[in-house]
Amino acid sequence: MFVGTADDPRVGAPSTGEERGMLIGFLTAQRATLKLKCAALEAELSRQSVEPSALSLLGLGRGAGH
Repeated sequence: MFVGTADDPRVGAPSTGEERGMLIGFLTAQRATLKLKCAALEAELSRQSVEPSALSLLGLGRGAGH
């Protein structure tokens, strides 16, 4: 889902400054992204469960490094 800059709740997070403020801004933006993505799901799809995955956060981190 794409929203315009005027409607995007993620705009305005600090990119410089105090570490805690930047971290909170980053996490807030990530939560807002997830909320936007989930809001676009159809009702049936939003209730559907998925199979367990062997994918881990370490695996995602390693994959992002390549």
